[in-house]
Amino acid sequence: MDVNPGDREEKCGGLMSPIGILKKSADYFITHQCQKCGFERRKKLKKDDNFDALLAISGSKG
Repeated sequence: MDVNPGDREEKCGGLMSPIGILKKSADYFITHQCQKCGFERRKKLKKDDNFDALLAISGSKG
């Protein structure tokens, strides 16, 4: 989710919602989708990000 709604480059200004995860090699990515225009963007999970929150997005029980 955007820290400041509408703070990304897309002109629609819609809110981004997490819709899924992707594991690529040893890296995890969160896929976000704009609630207004449907635009999707992936963001790489950083080492200090909350992995339990990532699992909650994926629907995994751990």
